[in-house]
Amino acid sequence: MNHSLNLLQMSKTKSAIAPDSNQKLSFTIGTGAAIQPNSVELSIPVSDQLGQNTGTTKVIDVPINSTIGNLVTNTGEIQGTIDYTTGAVEVMPILITKQFKQVYTPTTVYGTA
Repeated sequence: MNHSLNLLQMSKTKSAIAPDSNQKLSFTIGTGAAIQPNSVELSIPVSDQLGQNTGTTKVIDVPINSTIGNLVTNTGEIQGTIDYTTGAVEVMPILITKQFKQVYTPTTVYGTA
Protein backbone atom coordinates (compact mmCIF):
# COMPACT_ATOMS: atom_id res chain seq x y z
CA MET A 1 0.00 0.00 0.00
CA ASN A 2 1.17 3.55 -0.66
CA HIS A 3 0.33 6.27 1.79
CA SER A 4 0.51 9.95 0.88
CA LEU A 5 0.43 12.89 3.18
CA ASN A 6 0.47 16.64 2.84
CA LEU A 7 2.45 18.56 5.42
CA LEU A 8 2.62 22.36 5.16
CA GLN A 9 2.65 22.36 1.37
CA MET A 10 4.87 19.28 1.39
CA SER A 11 3.78 15.94 0.02
CA LYS A 12 5.44 12.66 0.91
CA THR A 13 4.63 9.05 0.08
CA LYS A 14 5.14 6.22 2.53
CA SER A 15 5.34 2.82 0.84
CA ALA A 16 5.25 -0.81 1.95
CA ILE A 17 3.50 -0.21 5.26
CA ALA A 18 1.72 -3.42 6.20
CA PRO A 19 -1.21 -3.37 8.63
CA ASP A 20 -1.05 -5.46 11.79
CA SER A 21 -3.59 -8.19 12.58
CA ASN A 22 -6.12 -5.51 13.67
CA GLN A 23 -5.67 -3.60 10.37
CA LYS A 24 -3.79 -0.79 12.17
CA LEU A 25 -1.03 1.04 10.30
CA SER A 26 1.91 2.40 12.30
CA PHE A 27 4.56 4.67 10.75
CA THR A 28 6.43 7.92 11.29
CA ILE A 29 6.17 11.11 9.26
CA GLY A 30 8.28 14.23 9.28
CA THR A 31 11.95 15.02 9.03
CA GLY A 32 12.93 15.10 12.70
CA ALA A 33 11.52 18.50 13.62
CA ALA A 34 8.25 18.74 15.52
CA ILE A 35 5.11 18.70 13.34
CA GLN A 36 2.83 21.71 13.48
CA PRO A 37 -0.68 20.86 14.79
CA ASN A 38 -3.47 21.30 12.21
CA SER A 39 -1.05 20.72 9.34
CA VAL A 40 -1.41 17.03 8.38
CA GLU A 41 -3.69 15.37 5.83
CA LEU A 42 -3.27 11.70 5.01
CA SER A 43 -4.70 10.02 1.89
CA ILE A 44 -4.76 6.28 2.52
CA PRO A 45 -5.71 3.72 -0.17
CA VAL A 46 -8.03 1.01 1.16
CA SER A 47 -9.73 -2.07 -0.28
CA ASP A 48 -12.04 -4.82 0.90
CA GLN A 49 -10.70 -8.26 1.77
CA LEU A 50 -11.27 -9.53 -1.77
CA GLY A 51 -9.72 -6.46 -3.39
CA GLN A 52 -12.90 -5.86 -5.39
CA ASN A 53 -13.84 -2.49 -3.92
CA THR A 54 -11.12 0.10 -3.54
CA GLY A 55 -10.96 3.75 -2.64
CA THR A 56 -9.06 6.35 -0.66
CA THR A 57 -9.90 7.57 2.80
CA LYS A 58 -8.65 10.97 3.93
CA VAL A 59 -7.97 12.04 7.49
CA ILE A 60 -6.75 15.31 8.94
CA ASP A 61 -5.17 15.98 12.30
CA VAL A 62 -7.27 17.59 15.02
CA PRO A 63 -5.14 18.57 18.03
CA ILE A 64 -6.02 17.21 21.48
CA ASN A 65 -3.17 19.26 22.96
CA SER A 66 0.19 20.61 21.77
CA THR A 67 1.76 17.13 21.48
CA ILE A 68 -1.03 14.73 20.45
CA GLY A 69 -3.79 14.90 17.85
CA ASN A 70 -6.56 12.69 16.52
CA LEU A 71 -6.77 11.72 12.85
CA VAL A 72 -10.34 12.46 11.81
CA THR A 73 -12.39 11.95 8.63
CA ASN A 74 -14.50 14.72 7.08
CA THR A 75 -17.54 13.15 8.78
CA GLY A 76 -15.91 13.40 12.23
CA GLU A 77 -14.90 9.76 12.72
CA ILE A 78 -11.67 9.36 14.70
CA GLN A 79 -9.51 6.78 12.91
CA GLY A 80 -6.14 7.27 14.58
CA THR A 81 -3.65 9.46 16.41
CA ILE A 82 -0.52 11.48 15.67
CA ASP A 83 2.30 12.49 18.02
CA TYR A 84 3.42 15.97 16.90
CA THR A 85 6.77 15.66 18.72
CA THR A 86 7.94 12.38 17.17
CA GLY A 87 5.78 12.13 14.03
CA ALA A 88 4.47 8.72 15.12
CA VAL A 89 1.15 7.86 13.45
CA GLU A 90 -1.27 5.04 14.26
CA VAL A 91 -4.34 4.77 12.06
CA MET A 92 -7.03 2.21 11.28
CA PRO A 93 -8.37 3.54 7.96
CA ILE A 94 -11.97 2.68 7.13
CA LEU A 95 -13.86 3.79 4.05
CA ILE A 96 -17.61 3.28 3.89
CA THR A 97 -19.15 3.46 0.45
CA LYS A 98 -22.66 2.96 -0.86
CA GLN A 99 -23.41 1.05 -4.01
CA PHE A 100 -26.73 1.20 -5.77
CA LYS A 101 -27.79 -1.70 -7.96
CA GLN A 102 -30.88 -1.90 -10.10
CA VAL A 103 -32.98 -4.99 -9.57
CA TYR A 104 -35.43 -5.97 -12.27
CA THR A 105 -38.46 -8.02 -11.32
CA PRO A 106 -40.03 -9.95 -14.20
CA THR A 107 -43.77 -9.47 -14.60
CA THR A 108 -46.30 -11.15 -16.83
CA VAL A 109 -48.73 -9.02 -18.80
CA TYR A 110 -51.96 -10.60 -19.99
CA GLY A 111 -54.00 -9.08 -22.76
CA THR A 112 -57.36 -9.81 -24.35
CA ALA A 113 -58.29 -9.60 -27.98
